[in-house]
Amino acid sequence: MAGRARWRKQLKPEIADDTFLIGSVGLNSGSPDRKGYGFEFDVLRAFADRHDDVRAYIHTNPEGNLGAIDLYELRAELGLENIVCFNRPATPLGDSPLYLRDMYNAFDVLLHCGMCEGFGLPVIEAQACGTPVVANNCSSMQELLGPLCYPAKPMGEMLVSTSTRISLPSVENLLAQLERAYVDWQMGATDRGL
Repeated sequence: MAGRARWRKQLKPEIADDTFLIGSVGLNSGSPDRKGYGFEFDVLRAFADRHDDVRAYIHTNPEGNLGAIDLYELRAELGLENIVCFNRPATPLGDSPLYLRDMYNAFDVLLHCGMCEGFGLPVIEAQACGTPVVANNCSSMQELLGPLCYPAKPMGEMLVSTSTRISLPSVENLLAQLERAYVDWQMGATDRGL
């Protein structure tokens, strides 16, 4: 629990315990955007429009590379500067080796909008810390989501030029599952005491 509190205090502005913190973890690289950041930001915008007590932390490289979307620009375009904050996917210098564990424990829910996954390590890491997951229910996610999770049915599937099947996230379905996670959080149903 101390790690959760320490981690939430380091964000600017500090994240209070009565703030619903949505976390996201994934490398922002290449095109098409297999992590579904465009969909994720649409979900965050709609959710923030409904709730005042929400913030999002995205553990990624926000400027992107290899043709990836610039998440700083997307955040500004959608007016999410006061909702979404970023960090690079590396432990800050001098921080505890437990940084990632504390990060997952600080999240009230992990939002994963990935369109295709080989395995889905952030989903496993979050669940290992007792953090519920809202995820696009596709590829390996179908096998990884446990009892504290909220799978969202994809909008549809398509093949990309590399003969890879991707599942397009449904903003509506992800938003509905995020609302379920929020209600459970308010009722204390997901209080992990970690």
